[in-house]
Amino acid sequence: MKAFFMGCLFLISFSPKVEHYELNPDRSNVIWQAGNHNGVIKFTEGYIEIKNSVLVKGVCIIDMTTLKNIDIQNKELSKMLDDHLKSKHYFNVEKYPVATLDIQKSTNIDISPVMVTGMLAIKNVKRKITFEVVPYDRYFEGEVKVDRVEEFFDSIGKSMAPDNIILTVKIHLEQKSS
Repeated sequence: MKAFFMGCLFLISFSPKVEHYELNPDRSNVIWQAGNHNGVIKFTEGYIEIKNSVLVKGVCIIDMTTLKNIDIQNKELSKMLDDHLKSKHYFNVEKYPVATLDIQKSTNIDISPVMVTGMLAIKNVKRKITFEVVPYDRYFEGEVKVDRVEEFFDSIGKSMAPDNIILTVKIHLEQKSS
C-alpha cells in the first residue's frame, strides 16, 4: 500500500504543469481588412493556458467599441466609416460591445505553424474556426478569414461589403506569477 501511495506522489510530482499567460492589451490587437479598407480593434483582456506545449484553453476579449479604420486620412470620411461599421447594420457595437475568441485546442506550439481551434463570437453569433498562428517568444500572430455574409452579417446584401473579412490577430503574452 505504501508503494502505491509513493507511486501516486511520484506521478503527481512529475505531471506536466499548466502555464498561465495573460494577454497584454496594450501590445495586442486585431488588424482587420475588408475590401479596400483596413483598421484596428483592441483587446480588453485575455489569457491562454499551455500544457505539454499545447494551447489547452484561452479566452481573448475584443473591445468592439475601439473598432477604427486606419486607411482613410480625411477625418470626416474616416468617422463616417467608423460609425457605419459600429452601427446596427454591421457590428451593432451599442448592443454587442465585445467579441470573443475562445481557444479550445491547438497543435504543438513548438512546431510552426500552429493550428488553433476555437469559437469566435461576434454579435452573439458563435462559429467554430480553425486557423494557423506563428508563435514567437510570448507572442502569437495568426490570420482568420471570416465570410461576413454567411457567418455574421446575413442581413447585409452581398453587394454592400466584401465577402471576406481578414482578421490578423496579434497577441502578446505575459506569464502570470504563481
